Amino acid sequence: MDLTVAPLKDLAVSLYFPAKPARPLPHTIGLHPAYIQEGDVTGQAAMPDAATTQWYYWLEGIDVEAPPPLG
Repeated sequence: MDLTVAPLKDLAVSLYFPAKPARPLPHTIGLHPAYIQEGDVTGQAAMPDAATTQWYYWLEGIDVEAPPPLG
């Protein structure tokens, strides 16, 4: 999926799983908080009842393309 994001801006990624996954598959070096809440809240701007963690789950990275010499 291609997505245009302005340079140096934050990007939020929301994932929804209709059933509890067998294992969480964490990426343990999360540099920003991750928010976890039951139900499909992917379209909401805020999640006031969410639990927070510094681990990333199911998302290991995002590939970014940039023009030379930045890429």
